[in-house]
Amino acid sequence: PTHRNMLAALRWLAHGAVAGDVLFFHFSGHGAQELDEGADHSEGEAHDDAICPVDVHEEGQITENQVYDLLVRALPAGVRLTALVDCCVPCGCLELPYVCDMDHGWVQDHSPWHVACDAICISAAPDEELTPEELQVLRSRPVGPVTESFLESLTMLAAARRGPATYLDLLEQAHQHFEKAGLRRRPRLSASQLFDPSERHFRFFDAVPNGNGELGLRAPKTHRSLR
Repeated sequence: PTHRNMLAALRWLAHGAVAGDVLFFHFSGHGAQELDEGADHSEGEAHDDAICPVDVHEEGQITENQVYDLLVRALPAGVRLTALVDCCVPCGCLELPYVCDMDHGWVQDHSPWHVACDAICISAAPDEELTPEELQVLRSRPVGPVTESFLESLTMLAAARRGPATYLDLLEQAHQHFEKAGLRRRPRLSASQLFDPSERHFRFFDAVPNGNGELGLRAPKTHRSLR
């Protein structure tokens, strides 16, 4: 997973996608941040979340803006993308416009970039403050906690034999898994289209129609502090 290979893989995944196609993106590794040169810095420095290839010290990070441009922005309506992003430092990548709060419903990003495709991202909430000791424990785990909770949650929900599981079922099960593992982080569900997470069943292939009246970036990205 070098910088060059990861960018090439992102381009390959999105190239030629048409309505009815089903895409899956999984990253499990280190996350970081870097200054976003194209953002609005009037209220302070704005930063991009980023993922780290194995040659990060030689070639640099891959920012969420790059991932969004290569993988999400050009996908047409009717394409379904599922992304699983698992970083020891929680990373907001793909930074889709809608984030699901299990207590308050959908919250729109302050600088949303709306697209036509149906993209879903499962990750960890990026506002978690980690002590050096907690970060070391996460880095020593044999598997990333988001990936592990996702697989375990699907297994547990299937074993319960209660019928198709909703996105809210999946979030709640993943949160329970984090708590049992002694982790303070929370799972995060973000999406490019609005839907009812308590009603929509989790599947990899059911693209919902585009409901965004305006496509593109509504406002320049603004200040976000380094974590």
